[in-house]
Amino acid sequence: MKTEEKYRRLVEAALQELWGGINKLMEPTACAVPMPRPRVFSFAPTIIWPEQKRDGVVWKKAKQEEEVYSYSLNFNSDIDRLSKVIINKCGGQPRLILRALRRIQAATAWCYARAEGRRCMAEEILRQQARAVEALEAEAALAALK
Repeated sequence: MKTEEKYRRLVEAALQELWGGINKLMEPTACAVPMPRPRVFSFAPTIIWPEQKRDGVVWKKAKQEEEVYSYSLNFNSDIDRLSKVIINKCGGQPRLILRALRRIQAATAWCYARAEGRRCMAEEILRQQARAVEALEAEAALAALK
């Protein structure tokens, strides 16, 4: 197996893990909890995640004519192509591929951490609302007795 193919498979596996993190982040919570403010990750030159748009136009990097490739939260079907694009944008250089791999892993860790934060926030909201629920149930019981 060629070295570049090994690198591509490593990047592809990291992107699959990122997809799992994205799914975990997007899971519905017990009560309405807002999504976290997105953090932008640059996997390779001109490849950023998550999709960043302002007025429907993909942002362009300063002093750069080439369009920035921006990927949305549902890039699962493009993982094979995206891994090839990342390797290509890195020019096959092991140092740049390793940097892209580490950035994908950082994005994955960010997704899992934010998903855990959303879960904890939902639990805290439900805990804080427990007294209100008890009071409302007591009011309903009193109203039923009248």
